Amino acid sequence: MASLMNNKGKIISVDHHKDRVMTLRMRLESFKVTCCEVIEQDFLKFSDYDPIFENVTHVLLDPPCSGSGVVNRVDFSDDEAMDENRLKRLSNLQAMMLKKALSQSSVMRCVYSTCSIYEEENEAVVEEILKTFGDQFALEEALPGWTHRGLDTYEFGSLCVRCSPEEDMTNGFFVAVFQRKDPNGAFEIPNQMDVDRTTD
Repeated sequence: MASLMNNKGKIISVDHHKDRVMTLRMRLESFKVTCCEVIEQDFLKFSDYDPIFENVTHVLLDPPCSGSGVVNRVDFSDDEAMDENRLKRLSNLQAMMLKKALSQSSVMRCVYSTCSIYEEENEAVVEEILKTFGDQFALEEALPGWTHRGLDTYEFGSLCVRCSPEEDMTNGFFVAVFQRKDPNGAFEIPNQMDVDRTTD
């Protein structure tokens, strides 16, 4: 992303996992990236009016997910794949993070992406968000030239991207792009209860 921006502008990267933050900071330093600020914090713990986000116009949301699309993932098992309770916890967390991102008044565009093959983490999350934010955001077609699209059981499925190891020779992943309809003002969501972040 920094390369696409020619190391100009401002990127804010938020992650609450210390190890990932340390790795990212080392890589940024190695590649001499100066346009990225890395913050070690839970995204959901930020105030909706935190000044750090007041000028953020674009969001790439890569939330915690099952990782079910990652080829040869060593810590993924068939038993885990069948754990519906874990999937529910993950999808709830993903929806909360997406709502948080879209509630920022300056955000015009948000890309939601997972490395999951499960409907619960992908189209089902998008459907839930559109029920709440449909008057504020619309889906744009993600990667129009990509052959494989979202599930056709959803009206918006063709606007999303799905990849699978079997069909695309890639890791499995999902992408949806939200574009703000009206640039004036954000949609405020009600106060939410604490989210169960225990997904493992």
